[in-house]
Amino acid sequence: MGVGYLTVNARTAFDALPIAGAQVTIKGEDGTILYEAVTDANGNTEFFPLTAPDVQHTLDPNWNKPAYSVVDVSVRAKGYMTSQIHGVEIVDTQRTILPVQLHPLEEGFTEHAGLEENIQIPPVGLLLSPDYRKTGPPGQSAAGQVNPLVLNEVIVPRYITVHLGAPQNSAARNIRVPFIDYIKNVVSSEIYSTWPHNSLVANIHVIVTFALNRLFT
Repeated sequence: MGVGYLTVNARTAFDALPIAGAQVTIKGEDGTILYEAVTDANGNTEFFPLTAPDVQHTLDPNWNKPAYSVVDVSVRAKGYMTSQIHGVEIVDTQRTILPVQLHPLEEGFTEHAGLEENIQIPPVGLLLSPDYRKTGPPGQSAAGQVNPLVLNEVIVPRYITVHLGAPQNSAARNIRVPFIDYIKNVVSSEIYSTWPHNSLVANIHVIVTFALNRLFT
């Protein structure tokens, strides 16, 4: 077993404002409380050490189990909706930064009203079944035939619209997020940060290219 590290960053107003004094609870898979902390003036906690499988498993192509451990994180702050994040991945030797966007409560509600935002982080894409890979995770759709579009220059948008559900679920919400945040989330959901630098760069190029292709076609 190895050790990875986790810090929580609580912010609001589309990352514009840090939230000081937010209460952070980190729990193991069995529900045991591992750490409790309060965010500082910059909305950050300290880095907490957490056990994780040996880092060598992330580099083994024949390893078909999670090469990481998972924890659940709860973030509460006065005047904001509580955020519950499930399945936060901890990788040996790596420092995980968990950004948490807290949404202000509507007038008349308090943080004790039981209003929560629940976020479930899916397994790393390397562990997903072929059927899941074919249909794609939320925000992506299965590869299909499209008419090619060649632009005169590369255009990288500031924002991208993401569908919060499977491609065929038209009832799921669409949200607008910063393009760079979308790419970071997809990368961290698909591969391990422990891979060699060139492998990381190659995969990031693929993810960016795929997103831009979908955007313009």
